[in-house]
Amino acid sequence: MALALSLLHTTAACESAAVPEPSPAPAPALRSTVSECEPGPSPLRTAHDSEARALTHIGHYPFSPSDGLLALDLLSASQRCFAAAGQPLDAARVAERLARWQRTLDTDYRGHQVRLQHALRTQRTADALAESRALLAMLATRDGAYTAWLRHIEQAEP
Repeated sequence: MALALSLLHTTAACESAAVPEPSPAPAPALRSTVSECEPGPSPLRTAHDSEARALTHIGHYPFSPSDGLLALDLLSASQRCFAAAGQPLDAARVAERLARWQRTLDTDYRGHQVRLQHALRTQRTADALAESRALLAMLATRDGAYTAWLRHIEQAEP
């Protein structure tokens, strides 16, 4: 009984603590930073290697959210390298996989953002902390004003 009352008190304290204001900076778009096939001895080999590595990162994504953006970059590199190697069918196949992966990441990302904004509006500090951590995990390879704001939420933990 004492443990239950303690947990209730702790939860109530977490939920009523001050929550930071909404972000002054817009959330960055989750887009690939790859603009061309990296020069190398064989664009075709690079394309196959990048695609295989991307699939590995996609498999790790549920356990390591930062792998989502890495997979996005690798799929983009693969698509561009297949095109550079004169393989339009493979380039189109990877472009479709890239588009599907982009939609998956965008859906997950937007869900975390909506839940974070709701937690901030309703002063649910524990929920805001959980969502800010999820977003920071997704954006581990990116830095900027939005990620700084997310880190501020994490530091504001009661």
